[in-house]
Amino acid sequence: MAAKAFGVAPRTWRHHAQKQRGELPERPSRATGKPRRPHPAKLTDEEEQEVVDTLCSEEFVDVGVDEVFVTILDDGIYLCSPSTMHRILRDRGLNGQRRQGNPGVPRHLVLVAVFDDERIAIPS
Repeated sequence: MAAKAFGVAPRTWRHHAQKQRGELPERPSRATGKPRRPHPAKLTDEEEQEVVDTLCSEEFVDVGVDEVFVTILDDGIYLCSPSTMHRILRDRGLNGQRRQGNPGVPRHLVLVAVFDDERIAIPS
């Protein structure tokens, strides 16, 4: 019924659900039929942990990934590309609000209007 409601083929819906639950086996390479090899430039687990530690450090916890990338690059440190940082955070479930103890934006404050340097919260 859900597949019909969204206009998707039932097999596609089922495949997507299995993929989300991790029930699909690892697909072999089409060219060789052997298991896929990791990319040679893939970061090691230690390097990925260093990226997470940097992004979640006290200095950068309130800063976006692109700004962190530029800041540490100015200091002469290159960990990985911003897209890789985003992927690492997404894989670890850290891609939302990374501020410690911040519950996020209150639901009743959706829109903030600025008039003459005064902020007025408009409830939804």
